[in-house]
Amino acid sequence: MKLAPCLALRVAAAAFGLTSAALAAEELKLVRIGNPVSGHIHPAACVSAKGTLIVTYGHVNHRDLRLTRSTDGGATWSEPKPFAPTVGKTYYPGSLTTLRDGRLLHAWNRWSEPTNEKEPRSVLYSLSSDDGLTWSDPKPFPRDEKVVSNIRHPIVELAANRWLLSLSDKTQVFDPTTG
Repeated sequence: MKLAPCLALRVAAAAFGLTSAALAAEELKLVRIGNPVSGHIHPAACVSAKGTLIVTYGHVNHRDLRLTRSTDGGATWSEPKPFAPTVGKTYYPGSLTTLRDGRLLHAWNRWSEPTNEKEPRSVLYSLSSDDGLTWSDPKPFPRDEKVVSNIRHPIVELAANRWLLSLSDKTQVFDPTTG
């Protein structure tokens, strides 16, 4: 099971159509991006406008969300770094999306409070304008506080400032300028 994030990331890189020499080889070589990992790691990946492969995953069950990057189609990876908004808090992994304007959208699930693992969960998001090097302060998606809401799939950008959210409790169009 510990190889799952490696395999998932290589498959994701191939699915994104990356054509580096590493992916063109007859056999894909697995690359471990984190060691150790345990629990709900659920990697999510996107390719930035600059062609950088960016991956988020849970390092330890419900804690320590990490980000790592590859500029060579997944053959090598940067040292995974903690995703600052989740340090010392509980979370559940979510999704990454590249928006048409080049920004990256990272959405993840938080339990009812920042430091517990009690329902209901809610979804927070941050944006990056610099290829995933830094991220905006987290903002919440609208929710009913009595209902579990979580995200597992990339967000679909319908148009500028019109995002289609596929959440566990609803599907909605969201405008980040009006909330």
